[in-house]
Amino acid sequence: EIIQEAVHFEKVNGWKYQIHNDIILDYNFRSEAGWIKGRSFEIGALADARAGTLYDKIGIGPYLIAGIYDPGNLDNIAQGTWSQNNPASDKVQCFIFYRFISTLVGYDATLQGGVFTENDYALNSDQIKHFTFQHNMGLVVAYRWAAFHAEYFWLSPEYDGCESHQWMRYNLTFTF
Repeated sequence: EIIQEAVHFEKVNGWKYQIHNDIILDYNFRSEAGWIKGRSFEIGALADARAGTLYDKIGIGPYLIAGIYDPGNLDNIAQGTWSQNNPASDKVQCFIFYRFISTLVGYDATLQGGVFTENDYALNSDQIKHFTFQHNMGLVVAYRWAAFHAEYFWLSPEYDGCESHQWMRYNLTFTF
């Protein structure tokens, strides 16, 4: 709570309503496949499935990547681990990306309470939105053993009366 108060400009309410300790066991599957590939861009599709005590949901959507990058090491570039034993790391990698994900939600413990705990403020299944949308867009710059990753997220409302959510994530990664 102290950290959240330090980083937000507005007072955040609701921390007392958060889910308390619970057991989380989740399985996650994610796959991305490029359909149209050019020298400096890629258009493809992604699929994501999660099942367990935290989430039960399935998502699909398109993605776009454009810029200067080594296609064979795209995941490693974004994570900052691509320089390990890779001669291509001597070249600057810089690309932008966009993802749109449509998600079918069966269960969400962050809204509906934990599986093994009771919560007076949890929502019922009929109160949550079972179909949500998410946009992600960002920039990755990497050179040798360092990578910078900036990403913007937008998530549609997750329950009746809720507003959409927006946030940013920044990563600076050094690989040794």
